[in-house]
This record gives sequence, C-alpha cells and structure tokens, in this order.
Amino acid sequence: LLLSAAVSWSLYICRYGRILAQIDETNGSQLTPLSLTTWKSILLAALYLIWGVADVAGDFMHQHADNENVSLSGVLSHAWGGYGDWHQWLAIFYSAVGVALAHLIQGIGQKRVASAESNVLLSSEPIWTYLFAFVLLHESLHGVQGYVGGALIIAATLLSSGALEIPTPASAKKVYASDEE
Repeated sequence: LLLSAAVSWSLYICRYGRILAQIDETNGSQLTPLSLTTWKSILLAALYLIWGVADVAGDFMHQHADNENVSLSGVLSHAWGGYGDWHQWLAIFYSAVGVALAHLIQGIGQKRVASAESNVLLSSEPIWTYLFAFVLLHESLHGVQGYVGGALIIAATLLSSGALEIPTPASAKKVYASDEE
C-alpha cells in the first residue's frame, strides 16, 4: 500500500509538471497555476464534503436504529465534537488556505523545474519537518534509521539537481582521455 502511494504521488507530480509545462501565459491561456489550484481545491472540497455527509448520515442512521433521541446537533457532535467551537473552524479554515497556498506555490515552482527534480525536492518534506521540529520543538532523531533516511533523501536531492555527480563509464572515459593528452 505504501509503495502504491509513492507511485501515485510520483505519477501525480509528473503529470502535474507536464500540464504546467504546457501553460503559455503570453498567449492568453486560461490555464494558470492559480486556476489549477482553484479547481483542485474545489474538487477536494467536494470529495471531503461527500465523505463528511456520508459519515454524518451513517451516524444519524446508527442513532436512529438504536432508538436514541436523534437531533442534528447530537449527530454532528458525535461525528465531530468540535463543530460548535469557532477555534476549530478557524483551524480548518487556516488549514484549507495554507494547503491551497502551498499547492499554488508548488505549481509556480514546478512550472520552472523538471518533474523528476521537483519530485525529489518535494519528497524532502521529512527533512524539513525534522528541521522545524528540531528548531521549534527541540526534537531529536532516535536511532540510525532516521539519520540514514535523511542522508538518502539529501543524496537523492543532490543527485537529481546535478550538484553531485557520480561518474558513469562514459564520463570516466572522458576523464581518462583528457588525462592522457
């Protein structure tokens, strides 16, 4: 399941990069990173709404089957206890705006970077998460696995960006040929 999620993520990044590469804003194209982010957000909101309605309907039917006193507030508080708390609604709004803004910035950046490179850069999220946790929460890595995983992600990022080059047989021949001259 985890491998299929990684494959799905990579396919999404490559396809999104291909769509973004076709955008030509100079000829008045209607498709922009902002419009893609808007439509993606609308689609996700609709899917989450369907999921939420199905969850509430399931709770409603469960309470009705048990002959409980069924009310909308009772069903909503059972499905999500914080529906009446404005702090939690503010957190949801902040999350929605933050995610939409992150997707917009991703689209703008991915339009300028190759899909393979952007995939590796976006996959470095665990490193940034750790760095923020280290700085803000004074967290630390435990065990060799965390350090090895971080090193692999950093190495993959450097390799994909061209900052780190591993000699191949063809490039090794060029190096040796230039030494002989």
